[in-house]
Amino acid sequence: MIRSIAAVAALVLCLAASRPSAEAPHLDAAAAWAAVIQAKGGSARLDGVRTIALSTTSPQPIAGRREQLVVLPFRTWEWVDATPTNFGLKLRVIDLQARKKRLAWPDRTSDSTQPGPGDDRDMQLFQLVTFGQTRWFRPLPTDVRKGRLGFTSVPVIHVRLNAVREADVFVVSNGLPGRFRVLEFTDGERLEFQASVDDYRDVDGLQLPHLVRYEKPLRYEERISYELNVDYDEAAFTELPTLERGPFGWRRKP
Repeated sequence: MIRSIAAVAALVLCLAASRPSAEAPHLDAAAAWAAVIQAKGGSARLDGVRTIALSTTSPQPIAGRREQLVVLPFRTWEWVDATPTNFGLKLRVIDLQARKKRLAWPDRTSDSTQPGPGDDRDMQLFQLVTFGQTRWFRPLPTDVRKGRLGFTSVPVIHVRLNAVREADVFVVSNGLPGRFRVLEFTDGERLEFQASVDDYRDVDGLQLPHLVRYEKPLRYEERISYELNVDYDEAAFTELPTLERGPFGWRRKP
């Protein structure tokens, strides 16, 4: 509670100091973003996250049940069960650094696909929405202003994610992000992603959202539980994927 009050107070001071012709709006934005990171648990704890196991449920037909391992900053192992819908059962294994993407279904396996721009985007947005920042992912705050979340006036921090991607982060009363609006400009197109987050809980000293409501480009919600810095079997990423490994096939066998 003390940390949350301090984080909100810091944001209020940043906004009070901001003017349309401020000499250094970037410094105000940096202080506001630093307050959010402190409310999340602090840079030291965030930098200490290496692997994340997620168990996710959401209304079908978007995902159903999903068991996932993320090895920052490049790897994802994802088992998705959307049966009995047409989305079915599948396993997806991605290594962005090795430029490999492997897929497995009940009746076939693909070992010849390369990750696309969407896979890189997914990894970056996961880090933003879940942690704010990690050792490998550092959004650059460029502006802070007042905005609205429903009927409530809240601080909105604008951050740059990379050369083509930027985000507005809406900060709620506990000093934590409540909503994200991400814009991507690539190949002459403008893509928009929106998500609201809620139900923050302490996970190893970090405040992580256990409810994510996606609003654009698709509308659905996910309830998530986390394990941090879990051990895993390297073979889950180097061997041909198979559904026979089961939903927790990434775990190291005793």
